[in-house]
Amino acid sequence: MSELGSWKRSDSTPPDTASDGYATGLMALALQAGGLQRTDGHVSRALLWLSQHQDSKTGMWWAASLNKQRDPASDPGKFLSDAATAYAVLALVEKQ
Repeated sequence: MSELGSWKRSDSTPPDTASDGYATGLMALALQAGGLQRTDGHVSRALLWLSQHQDSKTGMWWAASLNKQRDPASDPGKFLSDAATAYAVLALVEKQ
């Protein structure tokens, strides 16, 4: 997600640069809503990534905050992962 803009965190920690469920789920959903088919290379790679990166213990997809580094076990730390999980599920079940 950090590569979609020039983000500076309020706590001055560097933004996470790893792929996460929020950015991948959001982009996969947006591409499909824009008319690309699941067989399109970008969409199929995103959906494959999502299917391979769901946390097997919690069922969630991880995502990092753009605002500051957060404890992933805290409610604020879980907020973006909740959104990531919603986008991932919507992208994976999108019908065409």
